[in-house]
Amino acid sequence: RPILLIAGIANPAPLIQRVKAISDNVTVKTYGDHHRFTNTDLRDIAATFDRMHGDDKLVITTEKDAARLRPAMQVIGHIAGRIYALPVEVRFLLGQEQEFNDIIIRHVRKNK
Repeated sequence: RPILLIAGIANPAPLIQRVKAISDNVTVKTYGDHHRFTNTDLRDIAATFDRMHGDDKLVITTEKDAARLRPAMQVIGHIAGRIYALPVEVRFLLGQEQEFNDIIIRHVRKNK
């Protein structure tokens, strides 16, 4: 199944890898982290989708980017029913979760 992956996150590599495990026909459009989609971006996304072959094509993006795309549905409305959002989860490496929590707690206590 053809997939258009839209990623506006800091490190899209794991997401790209995950989606390519689902399909061998993936077109990737990456943007910077916290990207605000312009009408030009949206028209480009829609045009890229339209050029893809297959009746079962779809768009996959993160929940974060899906929320940013939602207000722009008038520009990309014809693909709105084909957009699916994947959750992005946070993982702590090397057992650093407690250290992170301690930093947050200290900051909150200091800035009450």
